Amino acid sequence: MTQMNDETAPCGDCGIAVDAPDPATIEKAEMARNGRATMVLVAKCDQCQRRDQTSTALAGRYLRGGVTRDGRRYAAKDACTLLIDARAAIDAAGMEPSSVSDRLRPGAVLAIEVEHLSQAVRGLRWRDRLSAPTSLVADPVRLVEPDQANARPWGHLSDEDRAQLLRAVVATLGERVALQAPDVALTPPTTPDERTGAERGGPLVTGGCLYCGVGSVTRSALAVLRLGGAEEAARSVWTLRQVSPSALGARRGGPSRVVGYLCPDCDDAAIAEGSASSAGALERALSAALGVSRYTVAGDELQVVGLQGWGALVVDALRRHRPAPPPNAEPWAHISKTDREGLALGWRLGGS
Repeated sequence: MTQMNDETAPCGDCGIAVDAPDPATIEKAEMARNGRATMVLVAKCDQCQRRDQTSTALAGRYLRGGVTRDGRRYAAKDACTLLIDARAAIDAAGMEPSSVSDRLRPGAVLAIEVEHLSQAVRGLRWRDRLSAPTSLVADPVRLVEPDQANARPWGHLSDEDRAQLLRAVVATLGERVALQAPDVALTPPTTPDERTGAERGGPLVTGGCLYCGVGSVTRSALAVLRLGGAEEAARSVWTLRQVSPSALGARRGGPSRVVGYLCPDCDDAAIAEGSASSAGALERALSAALGVSRYTVAGDELQVVGLQGWGALVVDALRRHRPAPPPNAEPWAHISKTDREGLALGWRLGGS
């Protein structure tokens, strides 16, 4: 610790002694001890001041539209404050912030820092340790004394405090790497997840969407990381369903139910119809993919005779003891392009 004198003030962030502090940085921090509140003058050291100035400049350039954290949108002014907090957390962890380049999606990079680090520094600045936490469930902290500054920046932090900050910084670095990584193709899970609550009601059809047959759904590497990795991401993207083979357009003579996965777009159609086995769910999914309505101007539903989902082809192959067809590289590719164009035209013309 460094003993203070009349010409020095502690840095309110890192806690080191600031000689002849800039008057513009001097603030009053409250210290509550033994039921009594007193005010302590704190300043800002050159290093913390430069860090905050850099954060302000970056926010002004790249976060002018604001930033989202925990699902809440913050305007530009608050985004600047959050970035200052995030950069303070990196400093407190004893690390240097990553460089920001116009070529590497700087707004997204800074948003990641805000997401993971803007709350990490709360309660860790020197001025925050003048008073004990008011929460009854908060862990006890080592308090600082107003007349004693740190011998080194952030010296008031414990090993546990630094470990907590390092974990947050590492998570930030991992997301920054994922931000630059290529998109990830998520294939349907090969086995049902018990957490879905779906019961096995027939043979399991995997490999593609039961309706459109697409074999993978693409998500950004960052989204996959935030969902817990490829396996967890696949289970969040693909929906396990029990479906009647007849609703898929399969021929008679097979199982009464099949279990498989629907891609997000096709599952939206099933939800809209109320059931994955609804008579109109398959047609809704196809018409949505084609960008047309399956209803006439008068509101009558136009049905397609003989329409089959990819799952029907698999069920028919299993019934005939033949190899199942491969999944589609693109949605509805098991229906020829000519037939798809003809269906779209027919829907647009009201079924004529």
